[in-house]
Order: sequence, then structure tokens, then C-alpha cells
Amino acid sequence: QVISSTQSRVCALDLSGNPVFQDAGQQGGDNDDGDLQLLMSLLRQCVNLQVLLLGRTGMTDAIGTAVLLALKYLPQIRWIDMSHNQLGDVAASALSDVKKTNSSLKRVSMVYNGITDDGVKC
Repeated sequence: QVISSTQSRVCALDLSGNPVFQDAGQQGGDNDDGDLQLLMSLLRQCVNLQVLLLGRTGMTDAIGTAVLLALKYLPQIRWIDMSHNQLGDVAASALSDVKKTNSSLKRVSMVYNGITDDGVKC
């Protein structure tokens, strides 16, 4: 409710270094879906978000792809940091798709992930 009451003013969200998705992909990590749903709900409310920092949050390819696809609903987004996670070529491909429809996105960091040369070509 805090976010919804101030949604027009939220322009940056920094979750870096928080183990939001730390158990992603591991057995017993059943809270990850709930964490992802909470993040998606938050992103939908932050229509003026310009900066999204998600480095070192334990994101997997599936989670990263979902977050990237949500960027189409954030027309103001300029910078996203998804570095130091567990992203791979699937997330890199999703980024390519996002760049086709979101011209405001100017800065992306996906360093220290598992993206291969094939993912970079996307």
C-alpha cells in the first residue's frame, strides 16, 4: 500500500544485494514464486520507474526473463542492473526482445552471469 500511494513518485528501486531469489532453482525454494509475484506487482504499480537495480539477488534465467518482459509496462525505465546473478542465454534473448519495444532503456548490466557467446549475439 505504501507503493500504491506514491506510485507516481517512485523512480528508482534498489534491491541489490538482497537475497530475494537466493533459493531459486533449488529444492525447497518454494517461496521464489511468491517473491517473483510480489516483485511483479510492485513493478506494475511503479509506472514512472526509471532505475531498477537487481544485482546479486539470486535471479535465475526464468525469473530474469519474467522481469525483463515486465519492462514493456515501464515506459520510463532507463537503467536495469541484473549483474552477478544466474542468468543465461534465455534472459539475454528476452532483453533483445525488450529493446525492440522499449526505446527508453539505455543502460543494462548483465555482467557476471552465465550468458554465452550465443546469448550475446541476440
